[in-house]
Amino acid sequence: MQLSYRSYWYQTIVEILLNRVSQDGDPVHCAVEEEDEHDTDTRVAISVMELCELTSIKKDDVLSTLQLYEMYNYLRGDYVITLTAEMIDAYQKAMQKRQLRIDPKLIRYCPKDWPKVRMQRQAQREAWQQMAAAAQQ
Repeated sequence: MQLSYRSYWYQTIVEILLNRVSQDGDPVHCAVEEEDEHDTDTRVAISVMELCELTSIKKDDVLSTLQLYEMYNYLRGDYVITLTAEMIDAYQKAMQKRQLRIDPKLIRYCPKDWPKVRMQRQAQREAWQQMAAAAQQ
């Protein structure tokens, strides 16, 4: 089952991370090894549990997705979630191709009236029983 949801989990996690970066991002200068220049990284504080709460994805699934895409790394005594420029580019290209997007504001949930459903089913059963009894006579 995990394989069928993996792409969704990945895109959802990346979307949450990018949204958090755009809202709360703290630019940090870091040395780029190849060119001895400085590049800018962006740090945000977010935990795996917070990702779980925001996405409604189980902790095991969040962790396995982060590990599979090599986004969950151990750095200087802490685990950090990292996004590479390639991941961000791939995500943005995938979002451009995606034609259908669900707007959560437009979802309307109407729970079933279970007592009413039970009464209807009971009435149907009684009608079938009466028809079966009449057919036997």
